[in-house]
Amino acid sequence: MTYMNERALSQYEKVGVRGSITDADPHAIIQVLMQGILERIGRAKIALSRGNIAAKANLLPETVRIVDALRAHLDLEKGGEIAANLDALYDYMSRRLIDANSFNDLSALDAKRKRLGLAHSQHWSLRVGSYWKERAVR
Repeated sequence: MTYMNERALSQYEKVGVRGSITDADPHAIIQVLMQGILERIGRAKIALSRGNIAAKANLLPETVRIVDALRAHLDLEKGGEIAANLDALYDYMSRRLIDANSFNDLSALDAKRKRLGLAHSQHWSLRVGSYWKERAVR
């Protein structure tokens, strides 16, 4: 298992995303982590809409940790424009998720789900996957 897979697996286990990624390629790991982000944002939105502030307060920091783990593995020198775009996206998402948590902002959660949904689309996903595959080989 590569270092990236080990770190992602560690983060994956910390935040409770289910399934096995021990032998997964980097693209599959990113897909699972992104799905975990989307899931947690959705659950936090439901919790907030129901007035369950405690559940929201647990889910959003987990989400930020996943985003931050993805960002920590970017190689900005070798990753070029894709890595720079991902860095900006991950930074923006972390800040907005922290704001949404602090201010109980449902609209910010909707915006993050939509933005990540776009990033999770097939076209973007393939570009992100190719970046991570190249990084794993290095």
